[in-house]
Amino acid sequence: PDLKVLLAVGGQDYAIKRANEMMSKDEYRQKFVISTTKLLRTHEFDGIDLNFEPSEALGPPSTSTPQLIEDRKKLSKLCKDLQEEYAEEAGRTGRSRLLLTVTISGIKKQLESRFDLQELAKCADWLNIQTYDYRGSRDKIAEHHSSLMQAINAESNEKDLNQDSAIKYIVNTGIEPWKLLVGLPAFGKKFRLTSDLHDLGSPATFVGSVPYTELCRNMMSGWQRVFLDDRKVPIM
Repeated sequence: PDLKVLLAVGGQDYAIKRANEMMSKDEYRQKFVISTTKLLRTHEFDGIDLNFEPSEALGPPSTSTPQLIEDRKKLSKLCKDLQEEYAEEAGRTGRSRLLLTVTISGIKKQLESRFDLQELAKCADWLNIQTYDYRGSRDKIAEHHSSLMQAINAESNEKDLNQDSAIKYIVNTGIEPWKLLVGLPAFGKKFRLTSDLHDLGSPATFVGSVPYTELCRNMMSGWQRVFLDDRKVPIM
């Protein structure tokens, strides 16, 4: 198979803070572009993925601020610089051009405030949509963290917390569907119920993430798997 391996750069809040510092000055940004190109070639990666996301998809803030607008411009500028460097380097060396992808949020409000989708789509080979972590430590109820479709009883502020909503929003902005890669989680989220209620939406505290291997073991040991017809996802 023609396997492509990309190096992901980014992480949670601390890494994002450092990334913003790197993008704040032309000289820092150019040093990043040159050094990462060299790193990718040295270790024979096929490209890079920029993953400058908050630690959860619902991380604050969700509305544009002067700082977010500036950060959005910086990210677009970095992508443009990387694209130009990769094209120039490929032409100079005769090697295949390095790939560039950008991981973006799977929530409309985050997409509006943190990403210039049109500019990113011009320079990135693909946009990776983070269609998970819709639920987590900020929630006080038990819910699925990567619903495919909207829940029937979704509150107005929850209607965009699903994969279908994210993809439709992005495509409706004019982004070609072939530019999009859907990121699926290989993990679950665990909640501890805090009342006698046992349905989704019941009061609960977030316990943590559960690896896919543990989910498989739980199912093999007899845990009940229930498919949610509205959200089109299973829970245990």
